[in-house]
Amino acid sequence: MEIRKTFYTFASWLRGKPQRKQLLTIKNFLSMGLDIFAHRIKSELAKENNIDVHSDYEAIMRPLKEEAKVFFVKETEAILADMRVCYEGYNAQGYKDEYMRFIQRLRKTFPIYDNYFWKLRIFGYDEENNIITSVKNPDELGAIFKDELEHWYAYEDAYFRKVNFIYAYFSKFDNFADECVVVTKDDIGTFLAICKDVDSHCGDSDYANKVLPTQSGFFFGSTNYDNWYWSDVKNCITQMTQLYESLDKEDLVLWVFSW
Repeated sequence: MEIRKTFYTFASWLRGKPQRKQLLTIKNFLSMGLDIFAHRIKSELAKENNIDVHSDYEAIMRPLKEEAKVFFVKETEAILADMRVCYEGYNAQGYKDEYMRFIQRLRKTFPIYDNYFWKLRIFGYDEENNIITSVKNPDELGAIFKDELEHWYAYEDAYFRKVNFIYAYFSKFDNFADECVVVTKDDIGTFLAICKDVDSHCGDSDYANKVLPTQSGFFFGSTNYDNWYWSDVKNCITQMTQLYESLDKEDLVLWVFSW
């Protein structure tokens, strides 16, 4: 998602709206599409930062980004410490194993990580084969990420790509603004129930169009009620079930739509 050193959102430019900085690598730019992120906002975090369903995007993301940064720094420090032990002991294989732990943590913690891979390659990471090709000093590795912490984005609890019926559903909420919306656990439960209902009528395009319609848009993907649609519905049920079950009663969910 966000970074200050690369492209502004092409879609925002076309819409003529104030541009929000987005993380768009060359790969992302050439394969643009509707990306959908759902972020859980824990109730205590919401209360501490006065977040509710009417809060603006920037106010919500500030504590989420800080929480993600603290979490990642803590995990990274532990991994780099193990890497340093292996490095100083000339255990090349052990160092490579710890390096892979570092990369996997990066993948799991942040939804978008591609822009940092050029740096990882400097330290011997082969992205295509997902292997370490050389051994480098862990202190140098830690330093190269230090100045980027403020740009990192909060990890997501659910992610979808070009599932435009999600956009069609949540964009109708009264508090939807700047391609974002904050909803409650009950809202997630209602949406999940609708997805399950539509799934029970799998193959009935007329019913799907009435209850959970698709929506066309800039790089929104297909609007057909085909196998891809029904597969997306099932995927949505899986992810929304996991999200719903992870939420406490007063937790909120931030949906962010970008392309």
